[in-house]
Amino acid sequence: DGLFSELSRHSDIKLVLLGIPAEREKFSQPDSILKEVLMMASRNVAVFRDKGMPESFRRILVPVGNGPNAKFALKLARDIVRPGDAPVVALRLVVGEADKDRMEDEDMILREIAENELGGDDENFSYITRQVTSVADAILEESRQGGYDLLIIGAGEDFSDPERVFGKLNDYLIDTVPCSVLVVRRYQRGSSLWIRKQLKRIEA
Repeated sequence: DGLFSELSRHSDIKLVLLGIPAEREKFSQPDSILKEVLMMASRNVAVFRDKGMPESFRRILVPVGNGPNAKFALKLARDIVRPGDAPVVALRLVVGEADKDRMEDEDMILREIAENELGGDDENFSYITRQVTSVADAILEESRQGGYDLLIIGAGEDFSDPERVFGKLNDYLIDTVPCSVLVVRRYQRGSSLWIRKQLKRIEA
């Protein structure tokens, strides 16, 4: 109640930043404060799981899909690192069979998303488009092999599921990746969320 009261009194607050307890049982209940803030705060939200942060970042991983939360993750990565500082890897994963033309199209989409979100090219960013059989396995493998200090990932479309905290994918990655994790959710008004859900149904 105190947090939501503070938000109602200060319209200049743009981001709510929360930490995740090390013990899963303290945050995985459907009625946990993390879940409530993620669902109800009329602001952008970022939730941090610390697995040992260095004094300065060496490398940051950002998986990039088409949703607003993944795009917001790119912007936060840019804001975290200074120009010429730690490299940020924007990773786009294509599940299943994909020919050369499809992969080139997906790589172009990735770069267009980054350009739109970042306002142009950014020297810290590099881009990888990869064909995979499993998004979860691919992100886990990249996080293990790439020497990352931080994974910044958008909350899943299914984060509203009462059985999930951040969505099936993110709930899994928070426990399994070796680096720290920042899960982010870009605030959208109710009508925007409804439209997105309808579009997802049409795509399916």
